[in-house]
Amino acid sequence: MCNFEIKVLMGLENGAASTICATRSGCVPLSKTETLPCDAFGRYVMIRRTSDVDNVGFQLCEVEVFAKLNVALRRPTFQSSVASSCGPTLAVDGNPSSSMENVGSCSVTKKDVIPWWAVDLEAVYNIREVSVSQRDKYVENLAQFMVGVTDVSPSDTSPADLGASQYSVCATQENAIPASETKTFVCSSSNIFGRYVFIRSTSTDVALHLCEIGVFAAPGPPGDIVVSARSSSLLAVKWDGPSVRVKEYKVTLEGDSNTHPAQIIKDSKRKAIFNSLIAGTEYTVRVVTLGGDQQSATAQNKFYTTPGRANHIAVSARSPSSLSVRWDAPTGGVKGYTIILEDDDYPLPPAECDNSTRTATFNDLIAGTEYTIRVVTRSGDQRSITGKNKFYTKPGKVENIVVSARSPSTLVFGWDAPSGGVKGYTVSLEGNDGVHPSDARDECTRTATFNGLRAGTEYTIRVVTQSGDQQSEEVENKFYTTPGTAETIFLQDNSPSSLTLAWGAPSGGVKGYNVTLEGDDGAHPADQRDETLGIATFNSLSAGTEYTVRVITLSGDQQSETVESKFYTNQPSSLVFGWDAPSGGVKGYTVSLEGDDGPHPAVQCDKSTRTATFYGLRAGTEYTARVVTQSGDQQSEEVENKFYTTPGTAETIFLQDNSPSSLTLAWGAPSGGVKGYNVTLEGDDGAHPADQRDETLGIATFNSLSAGTEYTVRVITLSGDQQSETVESKFYTKPGNVENVVASARSPSSLAFGWNAPSGGVKGYTVTLEGDDAAHPAVQCDNSTRTATFNSLRAGTEYTVRMVTLSGDQRSAKVETKFYTTPRMAEKVVASARSPSSMTVVWDAPSGGLKGYTVSLEGDDSAHPAVQCDKSTRTATFNGLSAGTEYTAQVVTLSGDQQSETAENKFYTNPYPAQNLTSLVSTVSSLILTWDAPDVGGLTKYRVTLDGDNTVKTQTPDKDTTTVVFTGLTAGTRYTAGVVTLSGDQLSARIKDIIHTRPNRVRNLILTNHTLHSLTVKWDAPEVGGWTGYNVTLAGDSTFQIQTAGYVTTVTFTGLKAGGVYIVGVAAVSGNQRGTPVEKKFYTTRSPSSLTVEWGAPSGGGKGYAVSLEGDDGAHSAEAREEITRTATFNGLSPGTEYTARVVTLSGDQQSETAENKFYTTPGKVGNIVVSARSPSSLAFGWDAPSGGVEGYTVSLEGAHPAVQCDNSTRTATFNSLSAGTEYTVRMVTLSGDQQSETVENKFYTTPGKVENIVVSARSFASLTVEWGAPSGGVKGYSVTLEGDGGDHQAEARDEISRSATFNSLSAGTEYIVRVVTLNGDLQSETAENKFYTTPGTAKHVVASLRSPSSLTVVWDAPSGSVKGYTVTLNGADGAHPAEARVESARTATFNDLSAGTEYTVRVVTLSGDQQSETVEKQFYTNPYRAKKFTVLVSTVSALILTWDAPDVGGLTKYRVTLDGDNSVKIQTPDKDTTTVVFTGLTAGTEYTARLVTLNVDQQSAKVEDVVYTMPNRARNLLVTNQTLHSLTVKWDAPEVGGLTGYNVTLVGESTFQTQTVGNDATMTFTSLEAGAEYIVGVAAINGNQRSTNVEETFYTYPYPAQNLTSLVSTVSSLILTWDAPDVGGLTKYRVTLKGDNTVKTQTPDKDTTTVVFIGLTAGTEYTAGVVTLSGDQQSAKVEDVVYTMPNRARNLLLTNQTLHSLTVKWDAPEVGGLTGYNVTLADDSTFQIQTVGNDTTVTFTGLKPGAEYIVGVATVNGNRRSTPVEDKFFTRRLMEVLRREKMLCSGRTFREIDGSVEEGEDAVLWEDVQGD
Repeated sequence: MCNFEIKVLMGLENGAASTICATRSGCVPLSKTETLPCDAFGRYVMIRRTSDVDNVGFQLCEVEVFAKLNVALRRPTFQSSVASSCGPTLAVDGNPSSSMENVGSCSVTKKDVIPWWAVDLEAVYNIREVSVSQRDKYVENLAQFMVGVTDVSPSDTSPADLGASQYSVCATQENAIPASETKTFVCSSSNIFGRYVFIRSTSTDVALHLCEIGVFAAPGPPGDIVVSARSSSLLAVKWDGPSVRVKEYKVTLEGDSNTHPAQIIKDSKRKAIFNSLIAGTEYTVRVVTLGGDQQSATAQNKFYTTPGRANHIAVSARSPSSLSVRWDAPTGGVKGYTIILEDDDYPLPPAECDNSTRTATFNDLIAGTEYTIRVVTRSGDQRSITGKNKFYTKPGKVENIVVSARSPSTLVFGWDAPSGGVKGYTVSLEGNDGVHPSDARDECTRTATFNGLRAGTEYTIRVVTQSGDQQSEEVENKFYTTPGTAETIFLQDNSPSSLTLAWGAPSGGVKGYNVTLEGDDGAHPADQRDETLGIATFNSLSAGTEYTVRVITLSGDQQSETVESKFYTNQPSSLVFGWDAPSGGVKGYTVSLEGDDGPHPAVQCDKSTRTATFYGLRAGTEYTARVVTQSGDQQSEEVENKFYTTPGTAETIFLQDNSPSSLTLAWGAPSGGVKGYNVTLEGDDGAHPADQRDETLGIATFNSLSAGTEYTVRVITLSGDQQSETVESKFYTKPGNVENVVASARSPSSLAFGWNAPSGGVKGYTVTLEGDDAAHPAVQCDNSTRTATFNSLRAGTEYTVRMVTLSGDQRSAKVETKFYTTPRMAEKVVASARSPSSMTVVWDAPSGGLKGYTVSLEGDDSAHPAVQCDKSTRTATFNGLSAGTEYTAQVVTLSGDQQSETAENKFYTNPYPAQNLTSLVSTVSSLILTWDAPDVGGLTKYRVTLDGDNTVKTQTPDKDTTTVVFTGLTAGTRYTAGVVTLSGDQLSARIKDIIHTRPNRVRNLILTNHTLHSLTVKWDAPEVGGWTGYNVTLAGDSTFQIQTAGYVTTVTFTGLKAGGVYIVGVAAVSGNQRGTPVEKKFYTTRSPSSLTVEWGAPSGGGKGYAVSLEGDDGAHSAEAREEITRTATFNGLSPGTEYTARVVTLSGDQQSETAENKFYTTPGKVGNIVVSARSPSSLAFGWDAPSGGVEGYTVSLEGAHPAVQCDNSTRTATFNSLSAGTEYTVRMVTLSGDQQSETVENKFYTTPGKVENIVVSARSFASLTVEWGAPSGGVKGYSVTLEGDGGDHQAEARDEISRSATFNSLSAGTEYIVRVVTLNGDLQSETAENKFYTTPGTAKHVVASLRSPSSLTVVWDAPSGSVKGYTVTLNGADGAHPAEARVESARTATFNDLSAGTEYTVRVVTLSGDQQSETVEKQFYTNPYRAKKFTVLVSTVSALILTWDAPDVGGLTKYRVTLDGDNSVKIQTPDKDTTTVVFTGLTAGTEYTARLVTLNVDQQSAKVEDVVYTMPNRARNLLVTNQTLHSLTVKWDAPEVGGLTGYNVTLVGESTFQTQTVGNDATMTFTSLEAGAEYIVGVAAINGNQRSTNVEETFYTYPYPAQNLTSLVSTVSSLILTWDAPDVGGLTKYRVTLKGDNTVKTQTPDKDTTTVVFIGLTAGTEYTAGVVTLSGDQQSAKVEDVVYTMPNRARNLLLTNQTLHSLTVKWDAPEVGGLTGYNVTLADDSTFQIQTVGNDTTVTFTGLKPGAEYIVGVATVNGNRRSTPVEDKFFTRRLMEVLRREKMLCSGRTFREIDGSVEEGEDAVLWEDVQGD
């Protein structure tokens, strides 16, 4: 790139103005860019070499042209006047010529007072330079002047009249600019902006001549920058270009700490993308327009990247009515968050948080409900993608848990559903026997059943509500199971007046018993009862009486069923004697009785009584009765006899042991003597003797009994010859064990059992089942049922079934057997891998247990060995299979001895692929494909695909078809054929082949050139379809040539013979397919002046040839040839002439006969082909004849036009029906004989056609764009001219594809004539013309000069150009309002009866001719009415929701709502359909002024305002500072943030409500309250009319103490304490303590309970009992008392000494426990003595009567507690015994007792007086 110049031209035509801009000597360095300065005007830039360098190319890698932007070129202009028709547009027409010889090159004014010229740039520009071109003479007319810039149109105010404030001075000139020079003025400031540039003379009465004005502006700034796309890391911006086209823009971005390279953007793109940005960050985008070395003012805008999405949204706190959520901040910038809680029932206002807060709380929610929380990150005006999560509120707690049914082992509960959503419940039961799962639970009916519980036990049930992943707080309640019934009641002791009964404790818990005794003499309370041991004693009973005792077990608030039994008190043992009277006299009898228990007082009978009764004897005891007859003072000898008292009945018979065939029974020995027992056993199988009997122990065993049979045992006590009454009882032998337990039915979830009944009696069966899963409720069956079914079991699991036979109260031994449930079927049996000969089967494990699998495979070929798998293996592979064959895979699950149902599925092995795919037949539109089936294996069908020409065709022939036909194909196209073998759902590998359809035939085979020895042919490709090349053959004259061409459609054959005839064939080729050839015959040429002849050799020998040629021009000889040469050439012949060639064979001196033939030389070519006539549809040709002979001519015209044959006298030819304006090639061939000349051709055009339908396609006030219809035929271009407004407007010719022309710088609203001439080559058509108007100018500055709610007045300025009138209309929602057309002087219109607050569109159209301007429309609003009822809807601590009613009438577009307070003003502009706004981010407890204005775009109503308050924050730290019985003093802290005006404090009790409002004091005292009452105190902060949510706490006043604490009942191990509730005041419960024996026991009964029982205490111990009244967290003073447990009874009371008048007794202290002393009593019918002693264990009673019976009782004493006395009967000595012992009993003597001794004395009483004692 060396030695060149750069030239700038105004045009390309000859003589166009041009300027050499720059020159360059030498070369530009390699790979470098060089910038050359230039100062020139023009349209075209040309680079031309300045030195000739041979064979050197001209190489340019990149050329850029930088130009100053002349924004004045061809813009509308004005001047003060026009002289010599030199209007103002000539100064901006782009022609800088300074010579007026070239008319129309400069603008000229008349001599005006202040001449001026101006140009409308049609947009505001930053003016930098103005260039002014001087004329070649009269330079004084461009001397003193000023260049100014203004926004005032010269149409409105002349630049001569502008004030100094109305324009900016760019530059001034004081001297004339030299002739023909251009001066560029740089404006005095770089900040001069304006639309109009004017030049105003600073001299007066002069003319102003301007040849060319250039206005150079900094490129216009870009339009508004907007975001076209954004993300968290990307901003894509775009902008509008300035009004004038520019080249490029510089775009920069600034915001974060990173550097973002500036981007240079082409004008055609006008968008830029910045990546790797930081989310949520504000960036400043700056765009500068670049133009040459200038750049525009910077346009900038700020945008935020999309903030990052909040992460890890989680719940930080929740309750049934609230959710508190938190989240992690995203990366990047964050200004705040919007948190939305979605609720279909009631939408909640979104919460707004700043960037420092990442928590939000929503209240007033529904319990147990799923809510969607969405968190949107805010940064600037951007919102992130929503981060969301779903959460449940805590479900509500259930209410009213009650027991709906209970038994000793079962509790059934029910409860009320909580409010809110519930998905289910978790129910648990806990007692001292552990935690129990629910056996049955119905969440719909809200019940739960627990079995297998412990009788009489307190259980705590806990119910938790479930909803989603949440659960409520536990609700619990306590309930008792029904206590078990007491076991067999038996007699522990009895007497004629008392019964001591005992019973076995039931299983389970027992808190006590209710024991009653009832007989014929009424009900009797228990005098002593030991509930721990299950013993009760009843006294004061009637002897020998039957009593019914009833025992009810007590536990908590529950009691068992009643157990009862009957018992008799003892009949006192006695003997009644009788005897016969002796002979002789008798005065009476003395009867005495003596036995082991000692002598019994004698009975004295008179003589008439011969019976005596002795009571108080010992049962079953032998006594000696002695009877002495008395007569006077004499008595007979004693007569004695021995007798037994009736023995006592055996005590309760009880079962000591039993088996299915035996019973061992025991009984308690009766009181008294026993010599033996008579024991019998009787049942349905008869009586059974006792096999073993131990009468000492009272035990008897009976064998050989029947199992499960009830037997009656009878026991009679024997003593001497006496026997007791019979005591009987019933017992069962153990039932037999069941036999043959079998599973009668089973499934994966159930087992049904059957069994054989055992021998013997059966009342029923208990069947239990146990496995790994859980306990299953036992099944109870009667004796007729021997089946049991268990459901809800786990599949494939081993269970142990246990069978117990029931008979009466007896149970057999457990019989247990193990069974498996049926395992479940395997799931999802699939083939995971397969081949033609193998298959791998896999499956999913079923639920439940299993031990393994059996997998089998079955197909048509044969069975395949089953595969055994353990439970961890779920895959099996089978080999040796047949290809393409269907197999059934069967999987059986194994568990124990059980197997599941068969899970099966059918699978195919892969088939083998097909073979030998090939194309059988190929045509231009079809293919026949064929293949061979696989050698082995099965298949069901084939899938054949043909892929090519952007389509895939598919066929699926059956297995017996191995040929398919594809039709509808594209010729000459490459296809991929594929065949896949299918077998079921399996397919083989695909075989494929590349095949081609046959291509179509080529078209239009022609000869394009032929010579003596070559032929060149060409052809057209096939019209449809593809090809990969061509096969071209040439045959003739013993020659065959073949050529293969690619995509070239011409070929040349050489080495041919002159004048030869050849057949050329061309066939299209596609792959291996060859189309049908197109064949034609062509000739090589002969020379016009020579002939070469050939001949064949004769048979035989020859030495040479003699060849001669003869024609009209004489004979031509040729030399003889050797015999190997059989050719001869003759030159110097005449073209187109017939010659006779003669050949004679020479051999030695002989020659053959002459052989001859006639030939023509090639005729000469015609000369000077010319058009003799032409039209749009015809061409006539003429030509010159060639030299030589001619017989005729063939004339052809390219295209489908028949050739014209002419004889040698005709040298013209005409072709008609041609296309206008089309270039045709005419070809001429001269004919002579069988020869033709080379072709001579030439090209000619027909006359182009005349254009049609000239129309305007676009017009404006300054331009017209016309279009026209293309004429028929060919077109190379058009010449278009425009005439009007006093001159012509020339448009350059167009090429044939452009049928439009645009004319600029026209006058608005003016009529113009458009003329169009078609051009083709050097030809043109007739002229076509039409007339059109430019669009009139649009009205300017349409404004509303006056408006009200019901009217609008609009005014406008007239446009430039011609105007005939205006049409003004007004449209609104209430319809159209027409206005009459206006003349141009009337530019105002008023519209009345409009709707208030309504948008109206005013349209002004300028009229001129048939044209009207673009509609200038403006939207105006009538004034709207004010909104109403402006008020606060919701106030929170940080937000206000304001609401209002829209105006009753009229329209509006939006509202402007302002909130003024806390040193800030917040503004929102909601749309017209929104009458509620939310202001967030406010300060709690603050007064704000809210203002509301109704807007109609640029109109607004009168203002409505109100004073509103945010809700203050809640008070904090509410606590009680003082409390008494009747008052509470509370205090709190003010809210941490925000203001307030006071507090509202409330106190709520059961029957009390107090409220007080205070100022800023943060304490309050409530009086006159109830003692021990619960009060809820609430404190709400107040701000104006807003009140915060309450801070509430529960407080209690002090309760009054309990009263009258005492011990109600005391036993050896328990104390029942009781007290009275306080007379006044409330309480919630009591705390009762019992302190003693180094322990402290505590109970907290509820407020309605004033009695508690402490058990497990130590007998005879002192305890301190205390009761405190509780009310909430407050308690009263403690009430205390000292209480004592009852001491244990004394032991082993016995008599240690007795006299006539005293008894001394001793005893042992209780074995366990303490005491403080003893209380000892002695009593008979008339005497009662009591002594209290300390720890001594002996005492003596004196002053007693001799021989008297006394009951002595010893009761242990502990404090104020006295045990049940230990009593026994003792006798003082009888006088007779003393006398007898002293041998002092003599008749007639008297005695007296002195100090326990008997002495004889005078005054002693006679024996007769004392014998009764």
